[in-house]
Amino acid sequence: LLADIDIFIAQTWLRAKDNYQALTSFNRYLNLYPTGKDRDAALYYLGYLYHETKDYQMATSAFQSLIDGHSGSEYVPSAKFYLAEIDYYLANYNMALDAFLQIVKAEPENSDAILRLAQIYYYTGSYDNAETWVNKLAPTYDSLILEGHIQFIRKEYEQALLSFQKA
Repeated sequence: LLADIDIFIAQTWLRAKDNYQALTSFNRYLNLYPTGKDRDAALYYLGYLYHETKDYQMATSAFQSLIDGHSGSEYVPSAKFYLAEIDYYLANYNMALDAFLQIVKAEPENSDAILRLAQIYYYTGSYDNAETWVNKLAPTYDSLILEGHIQFIRKEYEQALLSFQKA
C-alpha cells in the first residue's frame, strides 16, 4: 500500500508540473521499493523528466535501465523513441538513424519517427532518402518545410516556394 501511495504522489507532482518534486518522488520510490510493481513507470518518468530538462546523460541512464530491466513494459517503445531523440539532438546521426529505423520497423505508422528519418537523411546529405521518407508523411508544417529545403537544394525553386507557402 505504501508503494502505491508513493508512486501516486510522484505522478501527482508530475501532473502538477513540479519537476523537482516529481524527480525526488520517483527516485524515492525506486530507492524504497527495489522490487516495486511500478518501477518501470518510475524509470520512464525519470527519463522523461531528465529529457525535458536536457540532462541527456541521466535520461539515457533511466531509459536504458527501463529497457534492460523491464523489456516487456508498456513504456519501452516510448523510452526507445526518447533514446533515439537524444542521439538526434546530440547529432549522433548514425545511432539515431539505426534507432529510428528499428522504431519504424516496429511501428510503420509512427510519423514522428518517419520525420526524424527524413531529417537525418537531409542533414547527412542523403537527399533522395530524405525525399523518400518525407513523402510518406501527411503534409504538416515540419514535413513541408523539409520538403521545401530538399527541393531548394536541388534547385527546384518553384516547387520549393510552393512547399514553403503551404507550410
